[in-house]
Amino acid sequence: MGRSSSLKTIYKRFETPIKYALFGIGTSVINFGIFFLGTELVRDPNKEFFALQWWEIVNIAAWLAANIYSFYVNRRFVFKTRSKDKISLLREIFVFFGIRLFSFFISAYIMSAFINIKDLDHQIAKLLGVTVEVAINYFTCKLFVFRKPKK
Repeated sequence: MGRSSSLKTIYKRFETPIKYALFGIGTSVINFGIFFLGTELVRDPNKEFFALQWWEIVNIAAWLAANIYSFYVNRRFVFKTRSKDKISLLREIFVFFGIRLFSFFISAYIMSAFINIKDLDHQIAKLLGVTVEVAINYFTCKLFVFRKPKK
């Protein structure tokens, strides 16, 4: 068995997590890029706006943009699901964003604790929160959102 053959075997075995990680880089670039621009272009990211701190508003916008991208690439390229009807597609969308909202709130709580209690830098707090969020998202997407239909 040649080296390229064994690499193909490994790739086939771990294709889904590899693709999830690679497309996750794109999701992270969108998420962190919007967050960085939104917090670094403002003098005081803790300034309040509609009863939220500015960094919280930017975090929501970054999350939304990243997860719209993530839904598309995970559905199309990572888990390769094709809904037969609109009801199945709507189910995927609602479950995907419902789970992502859950993990977002965990991430936001972690960020808030590190920023407001520990006085940690916003970017580092975001990194810590997103690390937990990514782990939750992978397993929940695999188990609940983009399931392969039973044969």
